[in-house]
Amino acid sequence: MIPGRSMSGKSTLTRELTLAGATYYSDEFAPVLPDGRVLPYPKPLSVRRPEGDPAKMEARMLGWREELPAVPVVTIAAVHYDPKATSDSVGEISKADAVVAMLDNTVSVMRAPERCLSTVAAAVRNARCLGGRRPGAAEFASALLRELCAPSKGSSPSHGTASHASAIFPTPVLEPLSRPPDLGLEPPDCDRSNLS
Repeated sequence: MIPGRSMSGKSTLTRELTLAGATYYSDEFAPVLPDGRVLPYPKPLSVRRPEGDPAKMEARMLGWREELPAVPVVTIAAVHYDPKATSDSVGEISKADAVVAMLDNTVSVMRAPERCLSTVAAAVRNARCLGGRRPGAAEFASALLRELCAPSKGSSPSHGTASHASAIFPTPVLEPLSRPPDLGLEPPDCDRSNLS
C-alpha cells in the first residue's frame, strides 16, 4: 500500500509496480476492511503528464479482475518521489509512523477516528513499513518487487476504511505487462516538504 498526498508520485509508482508484475488493486483509494485486508477498487490509474493533464489507464489494462480477493497488506511504502534520492533514501519505519502516514491519508478519520485507527492498525500489524524519499519509479518498483518476492529465511513469497493510497500486491507468477512508451510521467520536481 502506498499512502500519500497528491503529487507525491504514488500513481506513477503504482504504474511501474504493475508493469513489473504486481497486481493492481486501486489508485487513489484503498478500501480497507476492519480486519486490515484491502479490497480491490477498479478506479482508473491517473498519472500526470509533463503537460499537466492526466494520462488515464483503465483498471483492466493494468490486470485488475473482478474476482480479486481481499488481501492482507504486505508492505506499506510511505514514500514520495525526489529526483535527487538514491535507493538508500528509503528505509524501515516504525509501525507507529506507518499508522500515522495511513491515518493522514484516511478519508473518514475525522468522522470515525476510533474505527479508522483500529482498521489502520490491523492493516499495519503484519506489514513491512517503509518510508522516505524514493528515486525514479521504475528503479524503485523493480528493487521493491525483487525484495518482496524473494523468499525470506523459513518462508515463501507472499501472495471498513478507505485511504488515499494506491494498492498493489506482489505476484511473482504474473508476467510483466508490455511496457507502453515512456511519457515522462514522473511528477514534476517541486517542494514536497508538506507530504512527509
